[in-house]
Amino acid sequence: MIIGLGCGRCGTTSLAEILRLPHEGTLLPWDFQERRYRVALNRALQAGGDVGYSWLNYVERTLEWHPDTRFLCLRRDREATLRSWQNHMKGREFFGWTGFDPDAAESKTYETMPTFGGVSVEEGAPLYYDLYYQRSQELQKQYPKRFRIFDAHTVLNTRKGQREMLRFSKRFQPLRLKVRKNPVLQEDGAEMKNLMIDMARRVVEVGGGKLSPEDSDRMRRLARSKYGDHENYDLNVTVHAR
Repeated sequence: MIIGLGCGRCGTTSLAEILRLPHEGTLLPWDFQERRYRVALNRALQAGGDVGYSWLNYVERTLEWHPDTRFLCLRRDREATLRSWQNHMKGREFFGWTGFDPDAAESKTYETMPTFGGVSVEEGAPLYYDLYYQRSQELQKQYPKRFRIFDAHTVLNTRKGQREMLRFSKRFQPLRLKVRKNPVLQEDGAEMKNLMIDMARRVVEVGGGKLSPEDSDRMRRLARSKYGDHENYDLNVTVHAR
């Protein structure tokens, strides 16, 4: 089994395309959660692996059960990654990403990243990047034959780099260079997506909710920016968790 990982905004979607594996088949909580892990592991075993940032804190348990697993960790230039996270999380109240657990007895959310006490995206992104790769380096040192960090640019764009990664993973397949699977996010699109995620989170946590006047105005502004000025916007809607 092959597990690809990296802090996110670093090429994991393209890596999944190269390896022909699912991308984030199941998002995992940052704090280890046994039941959610078993769901993710079963799906990964059926597919031959998975690629996603949230596997980091599940490496050691996976190696206990499946010691032949290979972990390929992408690392992109720090400043470029931080800029990408800031664009991707535009409009969020704090740094972090929310997962939804539809398999639980009751719908609930969980954090797939550390939130560092609810700090801003600008403050949280560098803390997360440094923490992620400090932990990755520890795992690489502890399991050098099973876990390795690869430069994202080299793996995605050079024959030598990709061949080295495939050799480490024991994956014998043709090279696929310069794969660009993840489209560039438009800033207004990212902000709208994050507002919808925040709304869904509130719905799950309280069982139902109505757009606040502030959120309604914000959504109307984003909709006009993205789709043009129409008279038929009605954003005072109530949504319910199912």
